[in-house]
Amino acid sequence: MTLPDVPLATFGGGTRLETAKECLEIMDAYGSGKVHKFAEIVAGIVLAGELSLMGALAAGHLARAHKDLGRG
Repeated sequence: MTLPDVPLATFGGGTRLETAKECLEIMDAYGSGKVHKFAEIVAGIVLAGELSLMGALAAGHLARAHKDLGRG
């Protein structure tokens, strides 16, 4: 996965919010020096989403769901 411009932080800023800090701690990605670990987690999630999307497109599920829900 190549994500050339994804601003991530594991310390300071929004990570001071209790929920954000707790989520990062659960993933063991909170604190200075953990941003690369967090980036790997984010990239894995993006890759999983892309694979799921390709599977849905190949099986025709995405188009069928949009048709059934009147979204297109």
